[in-house]
Amino acid sequence: MKRNYIKNTIFYLLIVFCFSISDAISCNYGIGYSEHFIKSMVGKRQSGQIKNWVNNIKVSHVREGDVAIFKSKNHAAYVHSVAKDRYGRIKYIIVKEWNNGTKWYDYTCNVTNKFGKITTRKVNPKYVDGGFWRP
Repeated sequence: MKRNYIKNTIFYLLIVFCFSISDAISCNYGIGYSEHFIKSMVGKRQSGQIKNWVNNIKVSHVREGDVAIFKSKNHAAYVHSVAKDRYGRIKYIIVKEWNNGTKWYDYTCNVTNKFGKITTRKVNPKYVDGGFWRP
């Protein structure tokens, strides 16, 4: 009897803990998503979900301070720097972002293990499926 009580209590506490974490970081759409990082870097963001954001510059005109839009991932990243070849063509861009992790904490709410954490990566502009936005 006592053993069942302990198991049930642990199970209950685990459920409460998991729901608390999930509510705190995900479904309330709190600070930590990539759009919040964009707003903190450039002072504004487009309205709505990122997959509906509109680009306004050509890839060939991308520069530091622009925003890369990844519509298929509903994700955005700040363009930190641009590397060009000797002919002036963009080879790759370096982006900074929040929430571009390798592990899903909550797939439904689009929360990864990098939620609210800055990461930096090199990106080939041809993989930026939503284009670029200059605020």
